[in-house]
Amino acid sequence: MLPLVSQQLIATFIGNVNTLLVGFGMLLAEGEAAAEQQVNPIAAFAPLVIIGLLAYFMFAMPAQNRQRQFQAMLDGLKENDHIITTGGIHGVITSIQREQNRLTIRVDENSGAKMRVSMWAIDSVVSDEKNNTDQKS
Repeated sequence: MLPLVSQQLIATFIGNVNTLLVGFGMLLAEGEAAAEQQVNPIAAFAPLVIIGLLAYFMFAMPAQNRQRQFQAMLDGLKENDHIITTGGIHGVITSIQREQNRLTIRVDENSGAKMRVSMWAIDSVVSDEKNNTDQKS
């Protein structure tokens, strides 16, 4: 026979396990009852639609706006515009070949050195006011 302390521990353990099993059974019963309820399909997909719309407004629209601004900048390029390329080269546009998507820029005023660059390599157009203030400094 087991000592009295061991019998009490075993009885307590069995009681605790029984309580856990009854609680788990109740959870299962609640889960089955919830599964029997009809879920509206529109309500089930609503969070996905909302996340999709948020992603569109946070990522796609700003990218489209940047692309439109970049295309407008490229369409507005003309000879004698001061530009900066994505590589950091400053120059003045001497000719534009829109069919080949490239332009020629003069990078050195003294020697007249020229470079051909792709249109997509244009980072920004430097305004004349900014250019004049740089020369005064």
